Amino acid sequence: MAEHSEGYVYVLLFMNGTVKVGRTANPTARIDSHRHDGDAHGNPLTNYWVSKKLVNMEEAEHMLITYCQDRGTPVAGKEWFRAVPYVELVDFAIGMSTAFEDPDGVASYEIARAVTLLTRLGYTVHQPVERTATDVASYFVRDKGSKIQSSVGYRLYKDAGGVLSQKAWITALEKELKAERKRTNKGTVLVGISWKPADTPLAPLGETCYTCRTR
Repeated sequence: MAEHSEGYVYVLLFMNGTVKVGRTANPTARIDSHRHDGDAHGNPLTNYWVSKKLVNMEEAEHMLITYCQDRGTPVAGKEWFRAVPYVELVDFAIGMSTAFEDPDGVASYEIARAVTLLTRLGYTVHQPVERTATDVASYFVRDKGSKIQSSVGYRLYKDAGGVLSQKAWITALEKELKAERKRTNKGTVLVGISWKPADTPLAPLGETCYTCRTR
């Protein structure tokens, strides 16, 4: 069985009405390249769409090309077309690509697009700080003389805004705080950590927190 490549598919619209479809593992670099080429040839990029991360970008690209071949006129190569309505093409691409989405991939390329637009409008955009299992609104600290029931600790963690599964949460605490997992007749106990509410609430683990300000 042939292996499939993970990546993204995209739809580009240029000023003269030409659309281009394609696939890439690096959408930011690919779109910047087409934007530069369009400007250099007097045909600027005016709009674009990029999928979420897909598990089979080749098949998704093939379906985009087939859609355009059935409705438009090829211009150059197999990925450039005229007379294909951009909005209708993007609607098709959104519905089609859903079947190929990677459940563990990036939620949406629109975040990167928004950051780019804000930057061009003169804002300074600060990327979110990566959170860890203990870096939540209230967190655990290393405490050799303490222990806590796993179910109790996990409930505190979830109430504080944590999003990890219980298994992943315990694994992270073992790695970050050297917590020891011990099984008792009352369930799993985590030894060597204690609960310490933070003075200032932080963004919950997994939350994308961008901030921006004018330059």
